Amino acid sequence: MEKTKIMQYIFEVTENPVEYRDQIKRLWLEYLPDTPPSRYEWLTSGNPAGKAKWFLALDSQSNSLAGAVTIMPRQFVCNDKKALFGIMGDFVVDKQHRGFSGPGLKLPRYALEWAGKNGFSLLYTTPYYGTVKHFERAGFNYKLGLCWFIKPLVFDRHVRHTFLARFLNIAALIFDTTYRFLFLNPVVMRGKYFVANDIFGAAFDKFWTRLYNKKPIIIGSRDSRYLNWRYLNNPLEKFQVITLRKQASEDLLGYVIYTINGDSLNIFDLQHLNVKTKYILIQKLIQIARKERCNTMYLLASSNEPAPLKLKIFGFFHSEEKHPLCY
Repeated sequence: MEKTKIMQYIFEVTENPVEYRDQIKRLWLEYLPDTPPSRYEWLTSGNPAGKAKWFLALDSQSNSLAGAVTIMPRQFVCNDKKALFGIMGDFVVDKQHRGFSGPGLKLPRYALEWAGKNGFSLLYTTPYYGTVKHFERAGFNYKLGLCWFIKPLVFDRHVRHTFLARFLNIAALIFDTTYRFLFLNPVVMRGKYFVANDIFGAAFDKFWTRLYNKKPIIIGSRDSRYLNWRYLNNPLEKFQVITLRKQASEDLLGYVIYTINGDSLNIFDLQHLNVKTKYILIQKLIQIARKERCNTMYLLASSNEPAPLKLKIFGFFHSEEKHPLCY
């Protein structure tokens, strides 16, 4: 545990903020209502890259919690060399401590400086609306534009004109049926099969080794320990996994991780060893989305990345840029 006093605040770094657990959850409930209390336990245990680092701003007079931010360690592979990155998140400041003299700017800056001295090669974050300036002033000088790639399955919510929406619904159904025949027919699927997974096992470790050895890239670790913690133990969402495998060896050719919330299917991770596998998995997802009566499919990605742009052939289009990823 480390403590530093800056003006009227004491800044504390810890991996186990149990003393302030109830205050952290209260701030989340009040200012980050979409964050479940169980996220606290998830952050404090299980991450194979290490426990989350908690940066707490305490009022020096009352010792009450004025604000907090976390850094979640994440192992990356950069051209066959391992590097430790950090994901900054859960940034919250109590309303009565906001303003120029409050910890809103000092807290992320303190965390950034601490990380640079303690083995982190890079920090990144996707700020909440209205907090981008805080991170820019703290030292996050670079931004990557993010946007949603959207595939409408039912056009009624996207097109105001009723007749046009019905026409597009029929056209999309014909379009998807044609592509399903092209990519999921018996000839293409010969020697391959789909599996719905409820755990990430040794096959994912073998696939991960093949994935990062395929070409020089920068990619976040996706071994089985990380995938189980990140997705299956995550309290935020109920994730589902579909894999494409070889029948002879049961080796993974690729996988996709997604959620279904109401009438939306959200793609969180899509990994593959070749483009053909990617297209097969996308077409399988479209089939699942229609079976589950979803209206829309979503994928959040860089607005400049070429791979998602190729999804346009399946009827995806990209929206305007969302709030950026800062690093």
